[in-house]
Amino acid sequence: ITGRLSSRIYKYYSDLADRDWQNNLDFWIRFVRRHFNPGAIMRLEYLKSKEEKRSYVNKYDCLPNLFKTNYEHGVKLEKINMVCPKEYLLDDDQYFLECMDTSISTEYEDMVVIHKGTLYVVFDKDLKIKIFEFQSKKHDEFIKRESFIEEMQGGGANLTQLNDIGLTAEFARCLLTSEVIGDTLTLANLTGGRRQ
Repeated sequence: ITGRLSSRIYKYYSDLADRDWQNNLDFWIRFVRRHFNPGAIMRLEYLKSKEEKRSYVNKYDCLPNLFKTNYEHGVKLEKINMVCPKEYLLDDDQYFLECMDTSISTEYEDMVVIHKGTLYVVFDKDLKIKIFEFQSKKHDEFIKRESFIEEMQGGGANLTQLNDIGLTAEFARCLLTSEVIGDTLTLANLTGGRRQ
């Protein structure tokens, strides 16, 4: 399996780059079907301080809207870089990728944000993602030269507004909302949709 799992992750980000620029929800539904197992979950964890983390867990049904919202609010491109990822075959026809040195860069019109941390991905037998977990240990924000010059010259450049963990407020809000919706759907499934 050497290299196959890493290739799948790079293909995932390549398809993000080749996305529908009209940001149509139907595109994101097809994207999620292509890359994720129907029972998939995405866990994103961000370090706010040495003592505090923010974690979000989003389920398969919520992922299309999550992607759509992210790109609706200024994201131009996302890239990933993995240093020495490790790949394993699990006993139950699943595969596991672990990379302790992962960087995910998010490009906006005026800046680039780089989150650095650890990536864990579990794939099913068809190499679709069952669990995507990224634990960000830190992030850096880099203002693009043109935007910096405009800001310094008093041009009033409207820089992308990010929160303390390097996300736009809209995307962070969508992460939280999607998590709540996912929990509600799970509860409905467990109760068979019956009113209590």
